[in-house]
Amino acid sequence: MSNDTRKPNNSETPPKGKLKAAVSKTAEVADKASNVAEVANNAFSAVKWVAIAIVMLTALGFGYGAYKLVTKPVIAVTDAAGKMVDVASDGAGALKDSAGNVVNRLIIPTQDQAALNVLAETGFSLLHTYPVTKADGMKERLFRATNFGDSEKKVCKMSVNFGGGDLDAYGGVNNEDYAKSKSLGSKDNRLIRFILRAGRDDIPLNVVWDNDASHWQMKWRPTTVKKPLDDTTAESRIFDMLREVQTQCKGGA
Repeated sequence: MSNDTRKPNNSETPPKGKLKAAVSKTAEVADKASNVAEVANNAFSAVKWVAIAIVMLTALGFGYGAYKLVTKPVIAVTDAAGKMVDVASDGAGALKDSAGNVVNRLIIPTQDQAALNVLAETGFSLLHTYPVTKADGMKERLFRATNFGDSEKKVCKMSVNFGGGDLDAYGGVNNEDYAKSKSLGSKDNRLIRFILRAGRDDIPLNVVWDNDASHWQMKWRPTTVKKPLDDTTAESRIFDMLREVQTQCKGGA
């Protein structure tokens, strides 16, 4: 027999101690990996619930925002509507007061209502029955059409003097508008128009029958923005022109 029988190679067969250590190490690594996986799983679960919470809060927040978005305009519109009603109500009252002030501003007060009534009744009657007169040229024709369009060409031209020289004055009544009232036997809807020519300025003055108060009333034209005379002077000029009608406008009596 040969004595060269080969012995096992120590490098090829690990010792039992080393093998046991390697198995233990592997088990430890596996255990750590398991722990890491468990921790990761727990972390993922936590992240998942946090994400769900965020989504829920966002949804709730959006819902509340949508609620505010919807309800705020409604509340705003309701408030605005209420305020608009209040403003409209106040505005209507203010407009009514303003209109009343404008009307009152146009009235020329008189110190002698009885004398005004007598003079105006006579003046209206004379001017209403005054004969048709022709305008002196195109300029006066336009003047009459603008200021006495409903007088049926019955316009009386007068010369008046208030102490500062002769001035031209024109008088006429609303024959066309009065015709209906007259046909019904009524004396309502009567108006005397005067135009006083002072240099280049025309001063319009009216004497109107007040149906409600049943008396004559002196007024500025509705188109008057700035009064060219104070009311006291205007009253005096109207009285003077009414008296002149009795002497200068009797052509139709």
